Amino acid sequence: MRLSAFTDEIHQPLEKALDFIEANMAPMRSVELRNVAVGDAQPMNIARFSGNSLKKLKDVLDERDFEVSSVSSGFCKYKRTSWDDEKEWKEQQQLFRQALDVAVALGAPYTRTFGFNMVQGSSLEERLPIITERLGWAADLARDAGVTLALETEGGLYADTGAHAGRILRSVNSRYLKVNYDPGNSFNAGEVVWPDGFREIQDNLEFMHVKSMRTPQGRKIDYYNIFKAMKEMDFQGFISNEHHTGRGAEGSLQLHQDILRVFDRIY
Repeated sequence: MRLSAFTDEIHQPLEKALDFIEANMAPMRSVELRNVAVGDAQPMNIARFSGNSLKKLKDVLDERDFEVSSVSSGFCKYKRTSWDDEKEWKEQQQLFRQALDVAVALGAPYTRTFGFNMVQGSSLEERLPIITERLGWAADLARDAGVTLALETEGGLYADTGAHAGRILRSVNSRYLKVNYDPGNSFNAGEVVWPDGFREIQDNLEFMHVKSMRTPQGRKIDYYNIFKAMKEMDFQGFISNEHHTGRGAEGSLQLHQDILRVFDRIY
């Protein structure tokens, strides 16, 4: 299991986040990029980097010997009131192509995707054909680029739980569409994450976001058994620190230490 973290939840600009990781968050050498500032520039979404700005970003990472675990553009996470969304979908397609270009340039093995915001009155089973078609299109482009799509579980989207994400993955049936399981998100969407949700996606699990050892309601998520199962299945992907608390570097460090304490019990 490899550790990663969102740099924009630690510090801006990127260089300051890398300083903090090197000083406080060993053995992490991989980062996840979403909204990034390099030097004195203003933060911008990773998919907007190109040309000189992309070269400068890559140079910083290379000079510091950091790898990129995933680029996170927010693909397929957009609000609309119906599935009659041709204009919005074309914009998402362009966003995805840009994110793939950045992932290839930075050598990132993954880029995230989401499972489309739910439209009132449209169930997953009803919309599964169009979701399959669209994510299948993206998976084919990812295959050609040598990048894997990681479908994140999040409430309010059709892939809100492990069970629903698993249903979508089985329908798309592509080696280049896997799961970024977020137990905190899925718990808040009503799922029993261990063992129920985890069992639904374990065969397609390649990425995991961890927000906290506990839910916002104070209930403990069973990361011990989740991580233990991942060890037993020889998980080779990333566990990424996305604390989402607004506490910056302090929040990232606390969560990093919590994750390592669970690792100590397993290893």
